[in-house]
Amino acid sequence: MFQSEFSERLFEFFYNHEFLNTYDVHIYVPSQNREGLSGYDAKLKGRKTKAILLQFKIVNQYERAPHLYTSPAFKFELLKHKVKGYRQHNQLFKIGKKGLLALYVVPPFVDYKTLYTKSYKSKLLLDCNYYYPTHKIVDNKYHYVTFDSSNADLHSKESRSLRSLTGEDFLGVLTNSQFEDWQITISKLNDLSLEYYNQIIDDYSNLEYKSQENFSLDKQSKIRINNYMAENHLVLLSFIE
Repeated sequence: MFQSEFSERLFEFFYNHEFLNTYDVHIYVPSQNREGLSGYDAKLKGRKTKAILLQFKIVNQYERAPHLYTSPAFKFELLKHKVKGYRQHNQLFKIGKKGLLALYVVPPFVDYKTLYTKSYKSKLLLDCNYYYPTHKIVDNKYHYVTFDSSNADLHSKESRSLRSLTGEDFLGVLTNSQFEDWQITISKLNDLSLEYYNQIIDDYSNLEYKSQENFSLDKQSKIRINNYMAENHLVLLSFIE
């Protein structure tokens, strides 16, 4: 397996930044403790629309694609609570059953350079994969999802196909829902979002090291990254409830 070079929080941050710069929305990000109870990482809502609830996952890439999958193929694990089992997944499933759009958001890549490039070019929303939590999990066994460019399956004792959306389909849903009319709601930074913000800062503290480890950066690239991070921090402070 090729491991992800970036954290889930960093992926989530880049994604939310692009969303906020594309649509006029109000975003709520729960703390990590509340995330397990709520079932989602981010709740996006406009003045005239229902909320969209997103659960972000990073992936590992198979060195060789498993049988029935094409290369590149990827895997992400579902969060299992030691007492409540798959509460996060089942909450997301329950939300979807109520008629709200509740999705896993997954990057089909593992390297930081691709993450940064897609975010810099505002292509992250388009190039991610989106999966519905179509099945409730009632056991405590190990569950994970394997996917390639055209298939996605939830694995346990028996495999079940997951319904998915491409990035283009997802953006089409946003257009059909008239998300362009969403209005921005700016709230004060509270303790929950401060915890989130501090986790992002921790990710960034290792950014230069990770960048040098994974690909070479010239001076201008470092300047662009530093400027981009500063812009992101301002957006985060402005929009997170």
